[in-house]
Amino acid sequence: VLPLLIAVSIGLRGYFTGAVVLAIAGFMMKPLSIVIFPVIGFLICRDIYRRRKESNIALKTLLLGVKIIAASIITIDIFTLPYIWDELGRFLSFDILTQPIYFTYVRFIDAYDTYLFTSANAFNFWSLIHGLWVSDQLRFLNLTFQRWGTIIFAAIYALILFALVRY
Repeated sequence: VLPLLIAVSIGLRGYFTGAVVLAIAGFMMKPLSIVIFPVIGFLICRDIYRRRKESNIALKTLLLGVKIIAASIITIDIFTLPYIWDELGRFLSFDILTQPIYFTYVRFIDAYDTYLFTSANAFNFWSLIHGLWVSDQLRFLNLTFQRWGTIIFAAIYALILFALVRY
């Protein structure tokens, strides 16, 4: 959680490349941290919108985008290369850029597919209502618990983004 808190903190101060690096670091440590990405993206978009009348804003935005993409790839590489080094085809080839991203993608999808329950030993909203280790495919009002979770999450996230707009 610490990298995510720092990412939002420095993102609010306009240090977007650092915020993205820390958000990705948090994601690499715990994939569910992906929920912070829209907040960082919103902060970047809000800053660009506020500065839209500055001269060279298009060039500055393009350079920021390039810095963020490069920093993202480097961060993902730093976290994943120790785990896949032996699987890389050739040293300093294109694989060194693509394999870490593919490895991360596969791991994230695998992790996402393992969360099949409303609560796996977590004392949360779902465990209070239905208990632990209940399938998230059960239905309430013709929607699965998984869908309800997405709706509730999206509603709360929308409130957070609305609060950021007002900030």
